Amino acid sequence: MPLAEVAGPSFDNLVGQRDAVEQAGASAYDCRYMPPHIAARLSSRTDLGSVLGYVLETGLELTGATLGNIQLMDWTAGYLTIEAQRGFHLEFLDFFQRVKADSGSACGRALRRQRAVVIEDVMTDMDFASCRSIAEGAGFRSVQSTPLISTSGAFLGILSTHFPVPQRPTESEMDAVRSLATLAANAIIRERARLRGHDPDAIKRCISRACEAIKNSRILLDRVEARQRAEEWHCVRPLADTGSLHLRGAISRHETALAVSRPQL
Repeated sequence: MPLAEVAGPSFDNLVGQRDAVEQAGASAYDCRYMPPHIAARLSSRTDLGSVLGYVLETGLELTGATLGNIQLMDWTAGYLTIEAQRGFHLEFLDFFQRVKADSGSACGRALRRQRAVVIEDVMTDMDFASCRSIAEGAGFRSVQSTPLISTSGAFLGILSTHFPVPQRPTESEMDAVRSLATLAANAIIRERARLRGHDPDAIKRCISRACEAIKNSRILLDRVEARQRAEEWHCVRPLADTGSLHLRGAISRHETALAVSRPQL
């Protein structure tokens, strides 16, 4: 299927998190807001497609939505790509198939800020203006986008659900979606690790790429924080600061993990 790109620079690809955290993996998760059977059913999925399908179905159920999608991060290209969707037609899928961090969409903002974003009414949100005709054609007026971030701090993608009328999910609904997103990120990492296990050289290649990514990630953080300071006038500084601290902490954990792993190769 031919897919159009949402325009914009790559936001420097955000590569500092890419492979080191995925290699480390994660087994623990915050399930305070998630029924135990959901975690059990998710862990029983044995391929990426079924993991994403179950996560999307559960996200729709938790938020009472009928439209939604999951995007995964392509670290090399620097954008999110749609990997699972429910209820959308070709026009929407073409428009949002590739989304970069400077997009005014909810998923673009969630990528940039590294936290959940809710747009209560896409027809009045100024930053969403370039996407309004697509939203109107798809039949949604509000949207929430929640990052898939693993327990180890790896950013894997975005889970979005869309609503036909202006609304804001309750805090308990968003807590449940955030817990689901953590479970989803962990499950994606486990599945990718399983696939890599069939390739004896995959771990070495992953760690080599991660070393190069972390080498450049300090420069990336300086650029991210410069953008955050510029956004202060748009009232997003508190959100951006949280994302910056999260990224910097993740980089430190990744450096420690690589220091332990690399001598074993």
